[in-house]
Amino acid sequence: MPENAIPGPSCLCEGQANIQAVLRPGVWLPGVRFPHQYQETWHVAANPTVCSQAVVEAVSNINQQDNKGKYYQINRVKVDNNSAFVRILCFTRMRWVDVVEMKITCELDKGSNIVVRSFSSGILPVWIPASFIFSCVMFIVPFYDKGRNAKWVKAIRDTLGIEVSVCSGGRKC
Repeated sequence: MPENAIPGPSCLCEGQANIQAVLRPGVWLPGVRFPHQYQETWHVAANPTVCSQAVVEAVSNINQQDNKGKYYQINRVKVDNNSAFVRILCFTRMRWVDVVEMKITCELDKGSNIVVRSFSSGILPVWIPASFIFSCVMFIVPFYDKGRNAKWVKAIRDTLGIEVSVCSGGRKC
């Protein structure tokens, strides 16, 4: 591991992050999820397979940079003939977990459209034992991400090895 590389999350954090990313109590209520959710639509001139590979490579490159304690982890990559899906778990320095999901669909001879959605998975950081349970209990409590979800998406977009044109972006309820 390079000197400036950030160590990944602990086993407790990883395990709870995987559970919380599936349960995602932070987005259960439409009005409550608005302050900690961000979405962009991209267009790229590549097929879904190339796009998903570029995302995996971009995440690896981001983790090798000095990220002030942040850590990106590929959680799931699924590639079909004309589509792909990538889920990335983004850990803050204090080990809150945000989820970035990318749905990549192929357009005939026009490249691919990518819908990128980033959201906070729960109200508590995953270093707290049983945090996913407490986040489920407190799903109704609103909280603000301080623009963190938009920053995750921008970091991935800026590091992506293919040219991206942003079609739309913003907080979606």
